[in-house]
Amino acid sequence: MPSVRSYLIAFGVVFFIGLLAAAGSVKAPEVYARLILPEWAPSSSLFGPVWTILYISIALSLGRFLSGTRWKDYPLIVRTFLFQLVLNASWSWLFFSEENILLATINILSLVVFLLMLLGLLWRAGYILSSLLIFPYFCWVSFAAILTISIWRLNPAL
Repeated sequence: MPSVRSYLIAFGVVFFIGLLAAAGSVKAPEVYARLILPEWAPSSSLFGPVWTILYISIALSLGRFLSGTRWKDYPLIVRTFLFQLVLNASWSWLFFSEENILLATINILSLVVFLLMLLGLLWRAGYILSSLLIFPYFCWVSFAAILTISIWRLNPAL
């Protein structure tokens, strides 16, 4: 598969996931404003720029992986990559649309596990750059998991 095609597919998939997540986040400003937040919670204005950068990094990672001549030899990496993207998009729907912080917490903790697995799988398969490009995403999601848990504890009614 030519590199340009690999990157176009990767950016298309990740852009689609970003759109799904954004659709689930339509009520985000009003929901976020109603919640009791920990003192260290970032401003809601930070999330858009951070996610834009992270989605670019995710797409570059996937594009780099798909550009490799051996990517078809690693179906577990492909499935893990796609599944974590589904978890990513579904968090917004659970947290903001459904306002179910408990399910959103379970979702994001699952996402952390799958991202850790993806990091290891990519690294062991020799896709070091792809793994490094996922690492900031893993760090942000880990932070978001701690934030989600904190919000869940501060807002027990939800």
